[in-house]
Amino acid sequence: MKHIFDRIDDAKELLFIISSDKMFEAYPAFFERFRKRVVGQGVFVRDILTQRSSITVAKKTKEVMREYYDFRLFPKKYEDMPTTIRIWGDNVAFVIFDEPPLGVVVTSKALGTTFRVIFETMWEKAEPGL
Repeated sequence: MKHIFDRIDDAKELLFIISSDKMFEAYPAFFERFRKRVVGQGVFVRDILTQRSSITVAKKTKEVMREYYDFRLFPKKYEDMPTTIRIWGDNVAFVIFDEPPLGVVVTSKALGTTFRVIFETMWEKAEPGL
């Protein structure tokens, strides 16, 4: 999984539809470095998170990434999300945090565009974070 999240390519922005508490529980040290690296490269990150993730992860991420980070929240009824979708450039990553974990990246301009529209639509409807 780390190699999927480690890919930034030439992205200016990373979009996540995510239950980040599961991700950070699985790889805490990696994601500490990842946040710093993303800021160092000037990449902006936007997350759509579960409510629980906003308490456990988003506050810390905002402290580290400051103006390079923003997040919105799913309604409380969507609390258990065992997957993450990450969108950057023409890439869409699908990650499942079951046992064993599974991840795949699909590179497609059409798929990247479609998932970006889905993300933006969800972003507009999601509850603002802090």
